[in-house]
Amino acid sequence: LSAWAPAVTSGTVVTAGFAEGLYGISETTGGPLWFVGGGPYTSVVATDDAVVVGSNSGEVRMLDATTGLERWRADHAGEVGRFAVNDEDLFVGIGQNVACLRRASGALKWAQPTQQLVTGRPAADARHVYAGGVDSFVYALRAHDGHVRWRFKTNGPVEANVVLASGVVYAGSQDHKVYALDTAEGEKIWALDVGAPVVALTLVGNLLIASTHAALVAVDVRSGVASWTTESQDVRWTAPSLAGGALVVTGTDLKLTAVNLADGTVRWRHDAASYNAAPAVVGNGVVVASRDKRVQLLALDALDHLYEYEGAKREILAAARADLDAEAAAEAASPEPERKSGPESVEVAATASEPGPEPETEPADAAGAVPEAEPAASDEEIPPASETPVAAEETAEAVEPEEAVSDATAAEPESVEETAPERADDADAAPSPPEEEAPSEEGGL
Repeated sequence: LSAWAPAVTSGTVVTAGFAEGLYGISETTGGPLWFVGGGPYTSVVATDDAVVVGSNSGEVRMLDATTGLERWRADHAGEVGRFAVNDEDLFVGIGQNVACLRRASGALKWAQPTQQLVTGRPAADARHVYAGGVDSFVYALRAHDGHVRWRFKTNGPVEANVVLASGVVYAGSQDHKVYALDTAEGEKIWALDVGAPVVALTLVGNLLIASTHAALVAVDVRSGVASWTTESQDVRWTAPSLAGGALVVTGTDLKLTAVNLADGTVRWRHDAASYNAAPAVVGNGVVVASRDKRVQLLALDALDHLYEYEGAKREILAAARADLDAEAAAEAASPEPERKSGPESVEVAATASEPGPEPETEPADAAGAVPEAEPAASDEEIPPASETPVAAEETAEAVEPEEAVSDATAAEPESVEETAPERADDADAAPSPPEEEAPSEEGGL
């Protein structure tokens, strides 16, 4: 199944599996609306009455959410990461590039090379886009041409989504730390060790929720101090979705869990037969993709009582648990076990594909001196994965961990626009807020 949450727009829930196929399902009835082959798909984002999906082959497609009909298709060189979207553009990692695609056609507007893959979702405003890379850097790029304004070096791959709020960009790294950086210069405001690699960030008011595979950690953004920590008890949780005053996660325990935002206590748990698929909150409901190749819509009543609206049957839950137990036993008995097939699925109206194994991410190379970057791509094609990093803006020495580096001489991506004038003064380049001021509510998965 997909590791990302389903997208919901125009009354349609859109989800996919790792193997192949994209499904459009009615939000109200759960009935199948359409099926599109291809994939495996790596990400999906809703845009008004359509969805944009990316695949590990570099294909990006826009589909009508109601009918599944293709509006456009664009092929690029490299695996497609998670999308950030505004009125005109799509910002996404493609291979080892941070790229900007035209929302109307999928054509490449610019691409800025990095040292390794860019898989996490960027954050963007009218002037700039911020992205993390497996090369351990957090990048600030001009939105209209991709020029690198600054970059910040962490001590591990930055694969989590980046969150932007009130002149501060928040990033989580595999070095177990969450960083708050000033958007103007990339200077570190604070950093907090949360005890495990950060896989997702969610901003709710003054609380930044850092998701690891071991816990949820709530951080007060004004001080950088942890407010509470809820451990997952050896269960791997997905990134959470906010439902009122609760954070809803799914996990390898085949349960849907709601954690109180105020203090981190567990509000309730429910058998959801879900496995490594993040939930999506829709009104009073929670949509999750199940390991038995179904999509469940679970309705919430005042967030305290959970009941099944359209879900899996008990025998399917039992089969899914038995399958996981068998896999665990096989792994314990052999150093190189073969993955067993999933539980036999109950026949449904739309045929689902077999889920594939969850992809593994390559570790980042150790940081070193920063050589010059290769030129950015033209608008016809994304360049192959660059083996060289982006050059520093001024003649710089080796980049030390946790230091922002200005990039005035970094590779200037070629813009599709013949001229790419500077826009109005940076709206996001305001100095970082004092500790007593709280950033506005933004972010999410």
